[in-house]
Amino acid sequence: MQQEVSELNQLEGVFVAASRAMVAIAAKSFASVENQVTLNQYRVLIILLSEGSAPPSVLSKRMGLKPYIITRLCDHLLQNRLIVRKSSELDRRKIELSVTPQGKKLVSKVINSRRKILKELAEFIPMDKRSSVSDAFRYFTEISSNVFEEKFLNLWVL
Repeated sequence: MQQEVSELNQLEGVFVAASRAMVAIAAKSFASVENQVTLNQYRVLIILLSEGSAPPSVLSKRMGLKPYIITRLCDHLLQNRLIVRKSSELDRRKIELSVTPQGKKLVSKVINSRRKILKELAEFIPMDKRSSVSDAFRYFTEISSNVFEEKFLNLWVL
């Protein structure tokens, strides 16, 4: 029992350190666009890209934010031509938002930066340890999706 508690505490410490590293990677990859969009505006772009297009109500629900906050977030994205607003094809009274090519380019810049950083880190892992590191991260991802609500993890799909 004592050993199990000790191992859990050690694992918790490893998870905390790994999460710090992942947050640092995310922050570094986002830094190149932080003068153009906020983190929540970036989340809007991510959700719209995963949905194709969506009404503001879907954004509000997926992000857990009030509709007026979504309106403010989207106003900035519209002004900067990162998203467009159009009438729904099914119901002309409803609007849909979608990402412009410029918005896709911004998201790609962040994703490519993150992938570059991760690849550089992967190169530091000795060949004989890569498989076990990969297995550990795969397992961590699997248990995370079982523990957390799917909607939480899907906020950052891409």
